[in-house]
Amino acid sequence: MTGVPSFNDINAQVRLNEMFLHRVRPTIQRSHDGRLKTYVPWKVSYETGFVLGTWHRAIEQGQLILGDLKSCAKRHPQDYISVVGINEENIPVDVFNYYDPNTNGG
Repeated sequence: MTGVPSFNDINAQVRLNEMFLHRVRPTIQRSHDGRLKTYVPWKVSYETGFVLGTWHRAIEQGQLILGDLKSCAKRHPQDYISVVGINEENIPVDVFNYYDPNTNGG
């Protein structure tokens, strides 16, 4: 990551670290209206904290996810972009809204 991270980027990193600690698999999802039932997966190929094994790998994955969040927001500027944490039973247990088209320049 280059430059000074935004407040939203720092919040995203904190939430991702919490997901890793609680063995929740982060996914990037987007929605046209921001309602939970309308979110669709954009990228889901990340690992849980239990599989990552070390904080170094967790930090690397967090940086990758942050880059993917920014890419998703650029490709879909009209959509809400969120990190949705999925537990071992594939149930959403955590949601962090990263990009809101109404406040982030949409």
